[in-house]
Amino acid sequence: LGPCDDGRIKPDLVANGVSVYSTGSASNTSYLGGTQWSGTSMASPNALGSAVLIEQLYAREFSGQRMRASTLKSLLIHTAD
Repeated sequence: LGPCDDGRIKPDLVANGVSVYSTGSASNTSYLGGTQWSGTSMASPNALGSAVLIEQLYAREFSGQRMRASTLKSLLIHTAD
């Protein structure tokens, strides 16, 4: 990670992946048996879930149109906190 050969900073976007509460194997209908997990297995769904919600809102507001990937990437990066 870090700067690329052309000077860009990587990674472009990161998401929380530390101590994320998730479901466990005790039930497939509730968080019963859930626990906290860490790592990319928690960060990736976190980032993707946010992206999908933005896509869904865009489609609702613009009559089912799909957002360009570059627009979604820009929105995610420039509104990250």
